[in-house]
Amino acid sequence: MKDLTVFVLTTGEESLSECLRAIERQNVDKDGRFTVEIIKDVYPVHEAFNEMHIRAKTPYFIQVDADVILDDGAIETLYKAAKYSSPLVCAAYGQLYEEGFGPGGSVRCWKRSIFNLFKFRDVRTTDRDFYKRAILLGFHRKDVGKTLGIHKPRQSDFLDYWKTKGDIEKWQFLGRPFGMYAEALYKKLIESPKKNRYKILGFSIGVLTSKKRITRSKDTFVEMGRIGSIFKSLGKEFNTFSLGNEANLSRIGDIASKTYLSFEKTKKKDSVRAIFKEIFKSDLDNRKALEMYERIKY
Repeated sequence: MKDLTVFVLTTGEESLSECLRAIERQNVDKDGRFTVEIIKDVYPVHEAFNEMHIRAKTPYFIQVDADVILDDGAIETLYKAAKYSSPLVCAAYGQLYEEGFGPGGSVRCWKRSIFNLFKFRDVRTTDRDFYKRAILLGFHRKDVGKTLGIHKPRQSDFLDYWKTKGDIEKWQFLGRPFGMYAEALYKKLIESPKKNRYKILGFSIGVLTSKKRITRSKDTFVEMGRIGSIFKSLGKEFNTFSLGNEANLSRIGDIASKTYLSFEKTKKKDSVRAIFKEIFKSDLDNRKALEMYERIKY
């Protein structure tokens, strides 16, 4: 596998070392050792994806996120599926199993040659956008037909917040009605015996994200700066807020259902005020909550 590079994309996940160990276990000498490279803290997502074909010196490369732990043999399976495929196959992929969720996400082996025609663009669903354009020229993906590893997302309070916010934004970008996915997620969040305040916060802010931001590629650096500025304006730390009582949580769901897929600025402004009043009610008076709103650049 000398003609293969494995790229690991990371923004500081705790699982990085476990991810790398799982990859190195497969780097045996019988077929020649493949190259492993780390792409660290490249934002937004589409720029991190583009780094792979820019850096790759091999005709094939595999994309592995740092929160993915590959099964033994996964790399060889992907590599052979891509290498011994039709010229119209642009990538081979295998399913992942997401802990606590079920099948979710995938791991891919790309043919570098496809990037002579296409690049990843600054859009919300970066890889989906890439495939749509490739399909127009007759290219397609090859499914290896098996699960190749475990996806271990949400390893911190911030990632809980960001992943939930990102899901809500993605569903709005794709035009999915509130009742299709978001309503079920909301009910799951508030009905859980141990309510995750970071996910609820991500849900609340996600339904208020502007259309301009929703259409863009995800950007960890921007998201960390924004949530940091919100809590700095409160004179608080990210992990010190509370959610208030059950009635407040019900109000959040009601507001979300009415503003979902509605990007008008006035409605967003009124809704974000109301949501932050509810979320921070036990910590703040309403005046401070309203002042905080003025500093939010969503």
